[in-house]
Amino acid sequence: MSEAPQNGVQSLEIGIGVFRALLAFRRAASLSEIADGAHMHPSKVHRYLVSLVRSGLVAQDSRGQYRLGPLVAQIAETSAGPHPALETASNGLDLFAAQIKQTSFLSVWFVSGPQVVRIVEPESPVSLRPTTRGELPLWNSATARIFMAYMDTERVASLLDAEAKRDREVHGVSPAETQRRRKLALEQIALARKHRVARTTGERQVGLVSFAAPVFASGDVPVLAISVIGIEAALSPNWDGPVPKELRAFALSVSAQIGGLA
Repeated sequence: MSEAPQNGVQSLEIGIGVFRALLAFRRAASLSEIADGAHMHPSKVHRYLVSLVRSGLVAQDSRGQYRLGPLVAQIAETSAGPHPALETASNGLDLFAAQIKQTSFLSVWFVSGPQVVRIVEPESPVSLRPTTRGELPLWNSATARIFMAYMDTERVASLLDAEAKRDREVHGVSPAETQRRRKLALEQIALARKHRVARTTGERQVGLVSFAAPVFASGDVPVLAISVIGIEAALSPNWDGPVPKELRAFALSVSAQIGGLA
């Protein structure tokens, strides 16, 4: 006998819908944009956003734009927290960053992309810091590429198509450009599978290089990504350069310590 549907809290469900509308932008968004995405009147959306800001799920910047709040990063970190991968990688991240002299960070897969949960910057007059506001982009992020390298092709295609749709509708990116980005992403995901490390070489910003390596537990899907970012003058983009070699070794060491794939 099937169970009768349970009653829920309608206002909570509406609030979650507003939050999902913001999440879909993968960037800060205005009240009117979120209202359009949620298919609701702006005045009604504003009331829900006030509560979401109070909760920490959403934050509002000085320009009045809304973005994912600090509680989102805490949720992402908590979701990975019980897993020994995060603790093990965190314990070695400071020493690793100091050895390679590059900004290093840990990420988990959140809703539709990677969320940075810990960053270590080297002692240097100039250093780079990845954003912790929302999920990282898919097509030009080494971290996203290494996660997608171990997903099935249908899921990867769905994720890239959704991002391309947002880029066209929100950022005005041309169809030709989104096709170019999709093709590049698929090519780089294939290379990430081959090298067991993903790479970007100026796709996000000219002169920036990044690498990401997967951490495995009991299965063949990464539970964590360890990433490195730096300027090309100090971080060689060569697949077999010293930094990607050290990164692969660190990720393999973490995987081995938690009983994952070698």
